[in-house]
Amino acid sequence: MKGLRIEVEACERIGFVSQQNSVPPLREITLINETDEPASNLTLSLAADPGILGARTWSIDLIDPGQHLHLMDRDVKIAAGFARELAEAERANISLELRDGEDQLFAQKTLPMTLLAVDDWGGADAMPELLPAFVMPNDPAVEKVLRAASHALSTSGRPDGIDGYESGNRARVYEIVSAIWSAVSGLELTYTLPPASFESRGQKIRSPSAIYSGRVATCLDTALLFAAVIEQAGLHPLIVLTEGHAFAGAWIERDQFSELVTDEVAAVRNRLDLGNIVLFETTMVTGNNRARFSEAAQESKRELELIEPGDFFLAVDVRRARMREILPLSSSSPQMEEEDEGIATTFVEDAPDLYRGSLETTEIEECEAKPGDRIEEWQRKLLDLTARNRLLNLPKTGNLRLECPDPAALEDLLADGRKITVLPLPDLGVGGRDVELHRDRSRTDLKSGHALAGLEKNEVYVEQDKGKLETALIKLYRQARSDLNEGGSNTLFLAFGFLEWKKKVTDDRSYRAPLILQPVQLQRRNARSGMKLVAHEDDPRFNMTLLELLKQDFGLVIEGLNGELPQDASGIDVKAVWNHIRRAITGTPGFEVREQVVLGIFSFSKYLMWKDLVDRRDLLKKNKVVRHLIERGEEPFEASEALIEPAALDTAVDPSDLYAPLPADSSQLAAVVASGQGHDFVLDGPPGTGKSQTIANMIAQNLALGRRVLFVSEKRAALEVVYRRLEQVGLGDFCLELHSHKSAKIEVIRQLERAWNAKGALGQDEWRARTDRLRNLRDDLNNFAGALHRRYSCGLTVHDAVWRVVRDDDGALPVFIWPERTEHSAAQMNEMRDAVRRLELTIRSLRSLPQSVLKHVATQSWSNAWQSKLASAARELGETAADLREAAATAMRAVGIANEIVGPEDARRLHALGKAIVETHGLDLSFAFRPDHAQIGASMRELTAALREWQERRTRLSAGYQEPFAIEDISRDLAEDWRIANEKMWLLRYFASRAILKRMAETGGASGEIVPDKDLPLFDEMASLHARVDVTSANIDGVPANKGMESDPDRLERLADAGEAIRTAVSRYARDPLEFTQAIGAVRTIVVDANEMTAGDAPLAAAIAKLGDALKRFDAACTEFVEISEAEDAPSTFEGLGDISRDIADHLPQLNSLCQWNGAKARAATLGLAPMIRRIENGLDEGVAIVMFEAAYANWFAPWAIDADPHLAEFHAYTHEDKIAAFRDMTEEVQGLTARYIRARLCSDLPDQSQVARASGFGVLKHEMAKQRAHKPVRRLAEEMGSDFSALAPCMLMSPLSIAQYLPPDQELFDIVIFDEASQITPWDAVGSIGRGKQLVLAGDQKQMPPTNFFSRGSATVDEDAVVDLESILDECVSASIPRRSLDWHYRSRHDSLIAFSNSRYYDGKLVTFPAPETRDTAVEWHRVDGIYAKGTEQTNAIEAKAMVAEARKRLGGQAPGTISLGIVTLNSKQQELVEDLLEKARKSDAAFDAHFADELEEPVFVKNLETVQGDERDIIMLGITFGPVEAGSLKMSMNFGPLNKDGGWRRLNVAVTRARKSMLLFTSFDAGMIDLSRTSAAAVRDLKHFIEFADRGPKALAEVHSDSLGSTESPFEDAVMAMLERRGWSVRPQIGVSGYRIDLGIVHPDHPGDFLAGIECDGAMYHSALTARDRDKVRQAVLENLGWTIIRIWSTDFWIDREGAMEKIFLQLEEVLEADRQARSEKEEAAANSAAGEHQEAFAQGPAAGKPKEEAEVEEPETAPHVELPNDPDEETSDPPQRDLMFARAFDAKSAREVPYRHTDFSDLDGTIDPQRFYDDDYDDDLANLIARAIQFEAPVRDDKLATIIARAHGFARTGRLIKERVDAIARQIAYSTVDDEGCVFFWTDENQAADLEEYRVPASGKMERSINEISLEELALAANAVPDEGDQPVAVARLFLISRLRKSARKRVEIAIARLHS
Repeated sequence: MKGLRIEVEACERIGFVSQQNSVPPLREITLINETDEPASNLTLSLAADPGILGARTWSIDLIDPGQHLHLMDRDVKIAAGFARELAEAERANISLELRDGEDQLFAQKTLPMTLLAVDDWGGADAMPELLPAFVMPNDPAVEKVLRAASHALSTSGRPDGIDGYESGNRARVYEIVSAIWSAVSGLELTYTLPPASFESRGQKIRSPSAIYSGRVATCLDTALLFAAVIEQAGLHPLIVLTEGHAFAGAWIERDQFSELVTDEVAAVRNRLDLGNIVLFETTMVTGNNRARFSEAAQESKRELELIEPGDFFLAVDVRRARMREILPLSSSSPQMEEEDEGIATTFVEDAPDLYRGSLETTEIEECEAKPGDRIEEWQRKLLDLTARNRLLNLPKTGNLRLECPDPAALEDLLADGRKITVLPLPDLGVGGRDVELHRDRSRTDLKSGHALAGLEKNEVYVEQDKGKLETALIKLYRQARSDLNEGGSNTLFLAFGFLEWKKKVTDDRSYRAPLILQPVQLQRRNARSGMKLVAHEDDPRFNMTLLELLKQDFGLVIEGLNGELPQDASGIDVKAVWNHIRRAITGTPGFEVREQVVLGIFSFSKYLMWKDLVDRRDLLKKNKVVRHLIERGEEPFEASEALIEPAALDTAVDPSDLYAPLPADSSQLAAVVASGQGHDFVLDGPPGTGKSQTIANMIAQNLALGRRVLFVSEKRAALEVVYRRLEQVGLGDFCLELHSHKSAKIEVIRQLERAWNAKGALGQDEWRARTDRLRNLRDDLNNFAGALHRRYSCGLTVHDAVWRVVRDDDGALPVFIWPERTEHSAAQMNEMRDAVRRLELTIRSLRSLPQSVLKHVATQSWSNAWQSKLASAARELGETAADLREAAATAMRAVGIANEIVGPEDARRLHALGKAIVETHGLDLSFAFRPDHAQIGASMRELTAALREWQERRTRLSAGYQEPFAIEDISRDLAEDWRIANEKMWLLRYFASRAILKRMAETGGASGEIVPDKDLPLFDEMASLHARVDVTSANIDGVPANKGMESDPDRLERLADAGEAIRTAVSRYARDPLEFTQAIGAVRTIVVDANEMTAGDAPLAAAIAKLGDALKRFDAACTEFVEISEAEDAPSTFEGLGDISRDIADHLPQLNSLCQWNGAKARAATLGLAPMIRRIENGLDEGVAIVMFEAAYANWFAPWAIDADPHLAEFHAYTHEDKIAAFRDMTEEVQGLTARYIRARLCSDLPDQSQVARASGFGVLKHEMAKQRAHKPVRRLAEEMGSDFSALAPCMLMSPLSIAQYLPPDQELFDIVIFDEASQITPWDAVGSIGRGKQLVLAGDQKQMPPTNFFSRGSATVDEDAVVDLESILDECVSASIPRRSLDWHYRSRHDSLIAFSNSRYYDGKLVTFPAPETRDTAVEWHRVDGIYAKGTEQTNAIEAKAMVAEARKRLGGQAPGTISLGIVTLNSKQQELVEDLLEKARKSDAAFDAHFADELEEPVFVKNLETVQGDERDIIMLGITFGPVEAGSLKMSMNFGPLNKDGGWRRLNVAVTRARKSMLLFTSFDAGMIDLSRTSAAAVRDLKHFIEFADRGPKALAEVHSDSLGSTESPFEDAVMAMLERRGWSVRPQIGVSGYRIDLGIVHPDHPGDFLAGIECDGAMYHSALTARDRDKVRQAVLENLGWTIIRIWSTDFWIDREGAMEKIFLQLEEVLEADRQARSEKEEAAANSAAGEHQEAFAQGPAAGKPKEEAEVEEPETAPHVELPNDPDEETSDPPQRDLMFARAFDAKSAREVPYRHTDFSDLDGTIDPQRFYDDDYDDDLANLIARAIQFEAPVRDDKLATIIARAHGFARTGRLIKERVDAIARQIAYSTVDDEGCVFFWTDENQAADLEEYRVPASGKMERSINEISLEELALAANAVPDEGDQPVAVARLFLISRLRKSARKRVEIAIARLHS
């Protein structure tokens, strides 16, 4: 097949060293199918010539069209024996062939490969990582050298032990290396030149023994020799390669580089300058003039300094190689004999000062720890008292030294709130003036004088030119902002004064530690304005880290500086502090206070957290989690009980017990509930899964339960987003922010005041009523979904049954007839399926078997004996059947009938007829052939019966009567006479009786005693019978034997029977009327006319007898056949009997299969599958039977299952959808009520401000609220308020630093601590915060950024090679088996391709994502630029940076600030700085572009690197890789991608690629193919390569993901729906999405094929997969609608009942959606056209646009994902307004209200005072206050949000951000009266009188004057309500007064509250 291609990345050179270190010769194998057809059943084979590689084959099932299949199994063995025997290099060819199953060659690839000799290193191009394998410390010669080194140490007066790092002394390590130099020097080696370009192409390596023996070596040989000896000495060696040269070195400390191979010379130089390593020129140990070790070290340093960016450089860390299991090659040298002469050594040199001091090891020795040890370990991690700490040793770079002759004056200016301008010091020698001459003459210093004059103008100077100063200030500004955002603390300080100190008085080097640190800020209005230096809200502090150093290292304890510092009239008494230090250090040589002022970056966070751990050491153990971590328990963490599962929420949690005011899915709610139940657990929060929203709901849940909450995060953004969520729902008043800028004293007091003034109203009854309604709706919906998807014992659900019938019902399904509601078990179902399958299989071999055999052989068990018997019986059956047929023919002729004898039954009937004829011999049966034979026969039988009855009566007479007939005639008279006689007197009776007896005797001729009482009744009956006989006899006159009373009943009966028998025989014989007529005639002839022929010796009788014999023989044979065959009967015809006899004989071999079929059929029949048997017997296509059975079963099952469940039987689509809508509305309503309910509970216990005692906590706060300045520090305020502080701030949002800084050590524990971004914080940073609570919820993601030392190194510039990944508190807690709960729904990405790569690669596809309503398959773009990476110190890619900035300007061009957000991510900080510099230039030249960076925006543009971007998100993310080729056009580049090469690099990449909401732009300077995986083992580099492929080719580049759908529907139900939609002309795509959740069907927009018009959701597995009703019927649809989908549902129950009707509903809805969409698009185009015509065209001056329409301008700040709550349908309104128990409502008089027009504020006379540029300046306060007062005068009562918007619009700001609102709010509270209403809304009034006695309500004078209901105070709404009739829908009437046409639910509630207040 053409179009299949093999791509292979292989090692260019391999050898024995490759085999020994498990280096795979093949790095990557990719099979590419460039055809349009799939390729299947392939085999890839590998062969090598010569056989250096073992043969290998791979089997490939399938390669889809266009697929790039990466083979993960690349295990190809290198032949060790072959490689070890190679003495010289050879060439080899590696061949790969791809063939199909028929051995057809599809593709072939041949690769050349160099086979290295056993002692050959392949060079840095091929195997730089394998160079350490040639470092052979076990070589015998190494021991020789080490003994010599030991001797050198001894002769130099030092200990002779080679003890590595054990001494803990840096100088000792240096001496050991020096001694090794001395030993090798004694070998007197001769230097030989290495081969050209050996560093790249490699060379043969001499082993230490070879060098020892031959005394010849190249530079690489000597470097490897030194490395081997150094390693054997217990030290960590280094090997450095430069162009054409190599030398060695060692770590002075027990450390190693983060990578095995380092190509950044700056990192090595940095380590060298720090004294961490020593390098030395190894060739200087050769020749006659061998150098000293110090000279060699100095030469290596010089060589290192000469290396320029772009020069070849590699540093190979042997220790790191050993950690990666790159082991030394085994030495082939024989054991060396001891020599008499030792190695001559030289003197060991002393270590320079740089290498003196104790070792600071980075390794932690494992030991048996006790609890106290763990805390001490954490404390050591936090407190760095080494010279690396900037607080102890200020570096020379990264700071600005201010020219400030009077530091105290500068501090006073800052304390007074002055804004200081930082300027470059001018050239004071301008004009030829001589500064020194001026000083000599005037005795004054020009510089000092100028600086002092500058202070008077609020200016300070720095001795730098303008450009450098501006760059330095911007760098500090950026760093401080980054630290504030990432660490939650300000790190920019002015250092007033320094302590210059030395470790030892004899040291030459001294250090400078700052003393007083004044927190400051650098401010600027925009990129074009200058920097201003202002004091930060935090208090100045002394350098406590310095005090701890002095205490621990020097025994100096300096008291009085650990609290508030001494004050003067304007602030800190700087001189007093300096003098206090001077007195303390008196007598300490080498210490001096220097009066300097430096602006720089410092971090106190670690010291404060260390101090907190020290102060709370014993209290930490009160927290269960911390105690477990301290004790390092080997047992898993003991959880109290299992966490609630999301699927159990609807059954285990009542809505009244759930207090989540924000939308949440089941995974989030499960975590919320678990938090309220007191569980400690880890919350896994992958990117975009709504972790912040979940935390906000957790806080609300716990506040509702009366619990105190501490929310902790290092990142400011994480804290602020949670606070915003809580503030939006009305709970912000009770959440105290104590972090970053929110920790200012005045801010804390204002927040506490807002909490105290807060009001809330919601009664328990209303809460219960609404939640009960919600529960009922939830249960109803769950009942339906449960019923539809209830899995019965048969394994089916109703939904399954419906779709099976829809798919397979062709109108001819078998109909099963089991009793209704029969529930078959799974075993029974399997048994039936097996039975059907067995039927299908066994009938296959019977297709040629005659039907006669199939029908008449039913035996199920086959045997040879049985088969023989059956054959014999069949043969006998055939023979007897033939005889019977012949006998029947003979008898037929004898009878005289000419009918055909078809089968044995005909013969049997003939035999019966013949027997009947023979039995008529001698009988006159002529009557039987008369037409009235039936009546004659009946009469004969009647006559016989009457005669027999008469005779029976006669026998019962008492006497014998000769003439009974005579008595019969007079019997009645005699009876009467006898009666009369018996009534007479006894004598008369006697005579009368005697007379009667005599008469009877005489008349009847009686003999014997007569008993009249007995005989007379019998004679009466006999008379009646006689009469019957006479009548009957008369009716059959002429019938032989009829003689009336004289007839013989037996003869009559015989004749009757014979007549009937002959007629019956004829009737049974005849098969039709014609045959009957013929037969009756023939029989009459014989019976009547020729009766003599019926005689026993006549031929007829003989023929009939012969026929009888033949029947007997046939019956016996038939019985035997039936018994053997187990059939119901034999064939009924002679022809069939003959056939069966022959067919069985002819098909004996198939009888075995027939028995199998019979067994299968019998089993199936017992299971009730007879209909299936018939269908299979009638013939079915192969494989159809099971499908038909399933469909037929479903067709039987579905009707009764639906009927049996009322939720299904009574289902109605419109009713159900209405119930879903009601459930959504009620969910939203309860969410809205939740915050009010919580507010009411929190407010209910707060005291009245007028009734608090001065000494109480509330009294302390009241006093602070009244003060204008000099407020108490936050920590002291918290201490003095005690528990009252918590009552006003039951939730606190803090960083670990602010906890240590502001919370007293003994403060009461919080009920719960919620810790966010836990993957980025170390245990020692976190435990102090965790220990503040009783319960812990730890939120984070182990697959995102780990903690690093990026921020903890205290440096403004970071050497990224020194960034080290650390263990996180999340890792610790997970390893401790603390229970985990995971968030699974991803909300951030508005196109699921943005998360697809991460979901597939890092989260195993477990994240539930939601597709975008568009048909494009990806929102990830790849931008390939021709950039060049500048190595060395620059580490930037200017071309790529410019491309990113250009794209950013393009994307933001024409966009109003805040409408779309953008972030730029780089891989390192140097590139970040370059991008920021380029953006800075662009911002200065483009005011509109600069507006997108404004601080007041919720999401300004950011530029971050990989270490700082976690937690951020933007609409558009641009990721620049930076690294790439170092030369233009080069196709090769280094595989060093900075942080991605680290062990945790993949976690960084995961963070980087998951930040975008709408679009991701990837910028690289190379193609994916340029990443050579053979040169790196970093997982992140591999993933980067595949991500570039993903960005290039879309989701199809992922093996797990194919375009925008799976390509097939989920069920046949969807197939049917899809087919009906397509028949109507709609274009449909199935299964839209790339994750576990997919929209069943997507309807492509007919006008816009790139978009979906709507999504169709069926109620199948995807619908049922939701774990709760909220997931299924609210959240999921709300997310989709928020993404732009219109979702239409179709119900299988509806479809089952009325398929056409259900689809008509869908068609109608689609038409409505299409029409609405067309209308909306038309209106949008029209609006755009009007805008383009010039309406409201104004430029943005400060980022905003004044001409923005009101509706858009005043929109609330949008929430970020996962907040997906959408507005209710504006037309939906609730009926029956609920009655509320308003807890804080106040009554007022509304009778005198009047209506007035509403008017906007008129600022026309104040236009001259409005200055957007000065909005945030303090000197603008008065002007701003005048504007606010004017707005309140016009518009009071006015809501705080509305007021801020009015002021913002007056200044031309398009958005009202947080900073604007806070500034307006702060001033408004000072000049106006404010109230908080029952919904927590703040309103400003002109004064208290207006608020107490409002008399008017304001209605719009025009449509432009309208206000929303939420902007109108409750008092004003109540007045308006009083003016409308109290009838009908009063809230709607009120809304119409204010020209509001649609009343939303939230607005209705507000009006109802006002109405309730009116009536209260």
